[in-house]
Amino acid sequence: MFLLGYDIGSSSVKASLVDAETGKCVASAFYPEKEAPIISKQPGWAEQDPAMWLGNLKLSTADVLHQLVAAVFVWRLVPETKGKTLEEMTKFWREHK
Repeated sequence: MFLLGYDIGSSSVKASLVDAETGKCVASAFYPEKEAPIISKQPGWAEQDPAMWLGNLKLSTADVLHQLVAAVFVWRLVPETKGKTLEEMTKFWREHK
């Protein structure tokens, strides 16, 4: 079983896919790639647009799922990947895409 978790922070939204049995992260992504803007209308105030968080959540989720699908696809087609774990395959995909 895999768990999909999110870290919604002020600088980015991170999505991570974790193997529940081993506790290892098999895929992760964060958006935006540069720090998210913070609106400060008055000294001491800070706010962000929740729609931006949702957009970044969608992008990071899509990226994680893309890594997963690509890893499984490569796993099935590339002979030297037989016997590798999903974690190893997502790492293989990130290094060779």
